[in-house]
Amino acid sequence: MANQSLIHDASVVMAQALLDQMTPFLRYEERLEAIGKFYCICKAGVEAYEIQSNRMRRRLKPLEN
Repeated sequence: MANQSLIHDASVVMAQALLDQMTPFLRYEERLEAIGKFYCICKAGVEAYEIQSNRMRRRLKPLEN
């Protein structure tokens, strides 16, 4: 699996970008809750992408793994 620090960093950046789009519609308390939820969703997406990418790489070049 990829470096957990890279997954975290990418997830934080994506979550912040989502929050920036939603900020006008949320109260302060909702923003605090939303950033955590956005982070979890983004992290799951990055991890799922990595799993699928590794699977495809193994299928294309099975002798390298």
